[in-house]
Amino acid sequence: MIFALTPAWAADVGPRPLVRLAVSEWPPFTGEHLPGNGIGADTLRQMLGRAGYQLELVWLPWTRAVRDGSGMDSKLDGYFPEYTTADTRRRCQLSAPIGMSVLGLAHQAAQPVNWTHMADLARYRVGVVNGYVNTDAFDAAVSAGILRVDGASSDESNLRKLLRERIDVAVIDREVMGYLLAEPALRNQAGQLAFHPHWLGELPLRVCFRHGARLQPILAAMQAHRLPAAQLRAGQRDYLRQLAEQR
Repeated sequence: MIFALTPAWAADVGPRPLVRLAVSEWPPFTGEHLPGNGIGADTLRQMLGRAGYQLELVWLPWTRAVRDGSGMDSKLDGYFPEYTTADTRRRCQLSAPIGMSVLGLAHQAAQPVNWTHMADLARYRVGVVNGYVNTDAFDAAVSAGILRVDGASSDESNLRKLLRERIDVAVIDREVMGYLLAEPALRNQAGQLAFHPHWLGELPLRVCFRHGARLQPILAAMQAHRLPAAQLRAGQRDYLRQLAEQR
């Protein structure tokens, strides 16, 4: 993927049906000022473009993006990016994948975290982002009171809490962590944190479309133009490499 590349379908003339989605800042997957608005948004835009649709993004805070995109705002068709969980399957018509997310735990590099099973995390103070779903197993352990969680407004806030030892681990996507630790605000402290090699999971990122027959053709078109997981991973690696060269 080359940032300046214009897809062949973009040269087509004529109006295209509009897909209007809520989205929040979650770099490098989504970002209003990132090339292509982030690798997730860029992949989605190209998938929709090949299927004959045009993407419009509405930038909102995450909790509002979920609320309005799930049906509170009739002008929106949905929101993204989202994981597949029992909760999102209930609330959404989930699209074909637009990216792959390695979800795991950040921790202090000098303080190893030993865990294999979810119950092993009960001894730790676990940072989460308010309003985020994670995996079914993790969210069920939280609901059952097995895990002690401490909510924050953002992934960056959790990393700062981790550096101050206010929490022991933080649930975070691997690429989001890498992006944030390369930013000037945290760059000098990046070596103090590590991403645990035992992941919570590798999860496809999808669009949460509102329920309703009107959006079925869009879902079908995305399914017809879906990309294999290996191709999504390769596109993300290329995007991140080029992004690192620009920073």
